Amino acid sequence: MELKPLTKAQINCGKVLLKCIARGQYTITYGEIAGLTGIPARAPGHDVGAHIGELSKHCYELGLPLISVMVVQKSTNICGEGFFDLCNELNVHPEYSRKMGAMFDVCMKEVSECTEWGRLADYLKLYIDGLN
Repeated sequence: MELKPLTKAQINCGKVLLKCIARGQYTITYGEIAGLTGIPARAPGHDVGAHIGELSKHCYELGLPLISVMVVQKSTNICGEGFFDLCNELNVHPEYSRKMGAMFDVCMKEVSECTEWGRLADYLKLYIDGLN
């Protein structure tokens, strides 16, 4: 897969998510990350979901879990449909392709158990206390 270089907005999303991981917080709502980054929660093609999806593609290439699973809808406490589309596009856990709840649980477990997030911080040229 050919990756586009990450934008400043996508790197900012990574910074927010990595800071959450460093303090043991594994979910953040779309609204919260939008507020912390200044990226609109809803703006087709330029919203938080698009930015975190692109960031997750880079995680995949680095051999890391898909970090965008952490960004959840306030009403359901589960990620949006775009995450599941990304999993299917990347062929991540194809055995759960039609079971969104199971896919969410497996991917969330991978994120919370991963001890290699410092690699993403290094890739993004960020220093995150507790990771690097």
